[in-house]
Amino acid sequence: MPDQTPAARQMQDIAHHFAFHKADDTTGLLHNEVRSTLGRTATKMAIMLPVGREAAVVQTKLEEAMFWANAAIARTTREAEVVEKIVDQAQKG
Repeated sequence: MPDQTPAARQMQDIAHHFAFHKADDTTGLLHNEVRSTLGRTATKMAIMLPVGREAAVVQTKLEEAMFWANAAIARTTREAEVVEKIVDQAQKG
């Protein structure tokens, strides 16, 4: 919509960001891959780092990364073939 005002666009963005985006089979695969990848990383960091504020911040930032990655997946429509390719590449790497 080229004639849309910035305020109208902002209201559309807010409505989209705060809406429920149900996972389907396709997006569910990506959500699982994000959780798995960042979960492994969080576990490795917990083993490698001494307990303390810095390690806690690392865990928090990984949780934030998971949240934002899953939000990006939920808020964006992707073709099933693209999702399968992404998941295949992630599982190989």
